[in-house]
Amino acid sequence: MTKQEITELYGKEDKIQFNLYQYGGLRIAYRDDVVVQFFLSINDNQSNRFQTYREIGLGDSLEQLLANYGEKHANLSDSYGATRITYIVKKNGNELETVDFNDPALKTGDKKSLYFIDFACDAEVTVINIGDLESIQNMQ
Repeated sequence: MTKQEITELYGKEDKIQFNLYQYGGLRIAYRDDVVVQFFLSINDNQSNRFQTYREIGLGDSLEQLLANYGEKHANLSDSYGATRITYIVKKNGNELETVDFNDPALKTGDKKSLYFIDFACDAEVTVINIGDLESIQNMQ
């Protein structure tokens, strides 16, 4: 989506912080006025109004996350001690499929159809971060 489409959908951003535009609890990053990353935190949202394409939202259990997305993920710990569960998904037509971290497309540079979905969890999902691979590489 373009920044103009987001503005038409959600109105003018509430605030801009660290290149993330916030729209009532949904933070969005743009590259060339096109959405490249969505970020949700349980600290910014009192309800579970946003969900991923596999119906996981803030407050859902770690067990539900793993049941809906499967085992092809990387486990990391962040500096706050939360477990981070990261998936890489590949767009095939209108379908999204979870790919293994050893998928050749990750190494060949064919990243136009590859995205990440990153969850911070303790007993429940507290952060959802979705974007293209270039946006996550720019965060590191």
